[in-house]
Amino acid sequence: MTDLIGTGTRVNRMLDKFWRVPSVKSWVSGKWIEFIVVAAAGTLEGTATVESHRLQPTIIAELVVPTIGTWKDQTLADQWRRLIAHYGVVLHLNVRRWIQCFQVFPFAVKLRLCS
Repeated sequence: MTDLIGTGTRVNRMLDKFWRVPSVKSWVSGKWIEFIVVAAAGTLEGTATVESHRLQPTIIAELVVPTIGTWKDQTLADQWRRLIAHYGVVLHLNVRRWIQCFQVFPFAVKLRLCS
């Protein structure tokens, strides 16, 4: 269970830890267990990354949130890029990577640093 599947890296790391347990591998191969990831929200890229994990989890996400790269309205996305580049510059921060992690929820705008 998680709040947000952004890139999918964090969830995949958790799934990798399960995969390293010999009993879990056995249970998966015997189809005795399945993995379900429940999230409040997820990006298209992140949920696809998690779905492609070797455990092939089912993903249940309440919201699929767009990132600037997946917005259909690229004019608006470009305006956000300019706004972030102009006002969001932080020393030692890779702004392009930051922009890739910009997400829009129906109720708020969330800017987060990607690592």
